[in-house]
Amino acid sequence: MPYELQKCINFGCVNYINALPFSLPLLENSYLQLHLAPPAELLKKILHHEIDCALTSSIGTVAQKLQCLPGWGIAAHKHVQSVNLYTSSSFFSSSRPKVAITNESLSSVALFKILCHNLWQVPSPQIERLSPSEIINLSPDRYDGLLLIGDAALKHPQIPQFTTHDLAQCWDELTGLPFVFAVVLNRTSWKNCSSLIHLALDAALSHFENSPQEVVETAHKRINLSHKDLQAYYSLLRYRLGEEDYAGLKEFQKYYDRLLQKT
Repeated sequence: MPYELQKCINFGCVNYINALPFSLPLLENSYLQLHLAPPAELLKKILHHEIDCALTSSIGTVAQKLQCLPGWGIAAHKHVQSVNLYTSSSFFSSSRPKVAITNESLSSVALFKILCHNLWQVPSPQIERLSPSEIINLSPDRYDGLLLIGDAALKHPQIPQFTTHDLAQCWDELTGLPFVFAVVLNRTSWKNCSSLIHLALDAALSHFENSPQEVVETAHKRINLSHKDLQAYYSLLRYRLGEEDYAGLKEFQKYYDRLLQKT
């Protein structure tokens, strides 16, 4: 039996409903030990060699220069609904806006900073990392902006006294390209397992594409959105990444590098 079939692969996957088309079928895969966690935590695990591969934050390939398996990820063009900036009336006029940002996010934080510098011309924000449950109860008296991702953003399309901005839409205004929020990162030593992982991801996604009902029902039970709203949400997400998506990822790399030079 080939080496890769003898050894269990520790595979990380984002624990939001946007990744259910991958994570639900992968739970049944004989060769993958699935680890579910927020993207920031998964990136730490792969950097510390606690897991072998992970569908997680695209900042891992942009900032950490980790390798990624081509063809797979989570991207959106123009709208995503699950990466939201909520701004108070003072955000765009503040000399240094104070923003509460979810501690689960990395790619979206980088995207937010890029948009501040290049789209809105807003000064570098003062950032405070908080849990999603803390963020949803904040007021504009203390914060100029809030940033939520994943299920928390989907469950809170609006927050009282704040205006919602879909960051995929803002990225489109800046570049005209999709934004790749997640890719499949892998450790160099596990390149020999890439074919097995490709097969597992393709089988998982093919199952979702042919029969999405299980994913939609699981998502409905988890965050209590209507089936219609969930179907609309999944229609926004791109899991099989193509040339346009990688053009967006390349543009993200360029803007990120420029941002580092300025800070």
